[in-house]
Amino acid sequence: VNLKIHQYGYALGGFGNGVYIAFITVIFPLIAPAYFSTATSGLLLTSATFAAGVSPLLIGPLTDRIAVGFGRRKVFILFGTLAATFFLLAQGSLHSAIPIGVVFLTAGLFRSLTVAPHMALLLSNAGPKQRSLLAAFTTVMTLGGQVVLTGIALVLWKQTIPASAFWVIALLFSLPWVVSSFTSRDNPGIKSTDWNLKRDVLIFVKDRERAFYMAGQLSLWFGINGVVAYFILFLRQRLGVSQTESIWLYLLIVLGSGIFSYPFVILGRVIGEVRAFKIGLAFFAVVSLLGILAVGLPHILLYVLAFSAGIGNAATAVYAFPLFTRLFSEKDSGLGSGLHVFISSGIAPIAAVVTGFFIRRTGFESMFVVLFIAVVVSLLFLNQVHFQDAN
Repeated sequence: VNLKIHQYGYALGGFGNGVYIAFITVIFPLIAPAYFSTATSGLLLTSATFAAGVSPLLIGPLTDRIAVGFGRRKVFILFGTLAATFFLLAQGSLHSAIPIGVVFLTAGLFRSLTVAPHMALLLSNAGPKQRSLLAAFTTVMTLGGQVVLTGIALVLWKQTIPASAFWVIALLFSLPWVVSSFTSRDNPGIKSTDWNLKRDVLIFVKDRERAFYMAGQLSLWFGINGVVAYFILFLRQRLGVSQTESIWLYLLIVLGSGIFSYPFVILGRVIGEVRAFKIGLAFFAVVSLLGILAVGLPHILLYVLAFSAGIGNAATAVYAFPLFTRLFSEKDSGLGSGLHVFISSGIAPIAAVVTGFFIRRTGFESMFVVLFIAVVVSLLFLNQVHFQDAN
């Protein structure tokens, strides 16, 4: 991959992000049953996801309006990383439910300070034509962080998660972020006292192209978050898959996304990024329908299906935000990234509730129908958006 040092530094933050994603999706669910009921565990995970979606809507726009010599966005990344690391380490020494729950949510809140600022830095570290490539490489790094921590868990923490594990998690999470903070590009910014979040958001979303694109992304992430909330339960309760095999299926989705990220970049250069994104979404829609047939499939076909889901997800990882950046300038990148994260994560609790309603009424397979409809609606909105050329 032909990138510069500061771009590799930017992408390295993705590894730390991937480690934290693996922590809340794989490690914490293994710890939680010893302290919390299934409902409480789900509430904690949903609350953490919601906080990670809402706080960037405040932090992202704020980074557009402040001036910091170190970098107006990197200062939030560094502070959020160090604070989240402290609470991750603290969690390893706790042995009762309430403190563990409070510290888990607090660590997640501080970690959320890194999300929108890092996404906004994409515009400072790559021109329009390079953003999908840098996003793809960052995606690979993110998935690498997930694979590394999940692999360590499979090898070393099969029966229980020891207190020492939190030192490993904290190191794998914090070190890439710290290095990224000192090597990626940022600008000091220009301080502005004229900051009105409600006004800025309304002005931003009144633009037709932005509104249609965000509506499409809202639909897409509604479907994705609905499946994510119940995927492990689907594997364990509906398919009867073991805990270890559930983790392997999760890893196959991750691997599919990582392996096909760069091919989607190449496809975008040949036929255009918008068309490549549409093809990826169409493939994702087909795979989501096939999920309905998962019950009764031989395990080898389950592995193929999981890997295929990762291929569809790769298109979203590579193009969703880079295409959005064609609809606003660098000076509004904090607001744009904050809205993007809010759409992709803030919708999670609502998606979980609605999808859960259909699951209770018609079974687990209904979540794949919801995902299919959500992806198709996203494609319909995407067809209405006119993008500026990447030049």
